[in-house]
Amino acid sequence: AAPTHSTAQYKIGSSSMVFDIASANNYLSIPASSNFDISGGNWTIEGWFRFDAFSASQNQMVSVYLDSNDFLTLTMHPTHGLAVTHQATSTQLELIKSSAIGDWAINTWYHIAVVINGTNLRAYVNGTCDTSNFSGTISKRTTSGNYQVDIGFTPSYSGDEMDGYIDEVRISDRAVYGTNFKKQ
Repeated sequence: AAPTHSTAQYKIGSSSMVFDIASANNYLSIPASSNFDISGGNWTIEGWFRFDAFSASQNQMVSVYLDSNDFLTLTMHPTHGLAVTHQATSTQLELIKSSAIGDWAINTWYHIAVVINGTNLRAYVNGTCDTSNFSGTISKRTTSGNYQVDIGFTPSYSGDEMDGYIDEVRISDRAVYGTNFKKQ
């Protein structure tokens, strides 16, 4: 079943998407398009996320996916917390924001924005930038093409759907926020 709309929980407007892990195929998939080509080097993925529960596996929030060798995912990792996984060709880089999922509360709305500006990565949670636990370097993606967007699921991590609500997801082909969380 596809995600449904809920008027019981929302952050902006009057409804949000509900992702129930008990339902099979409970995610939103946007067909591949060059409009989501993130090979240009600068981009932002952001949205409001509210977890009903954390699975023992990865909790996939948003992915921009060309194929199993070229993708970017925003995940709530069971042992590391917020993670951005960036794979280009055969090199995978996982960038971790917090030390444990225990730093995050269920039934709480979080605004999460991940911004790449050149080789600099910034992660903002509720407007606060903290990259102290991120490790690794982002390199400019060289593969251009028709990227697919999945919300609540990632094709490369089958079975790791999100359980909760998502509202107002935005993917931009520019670095929207600067170091002080003001629009650039």
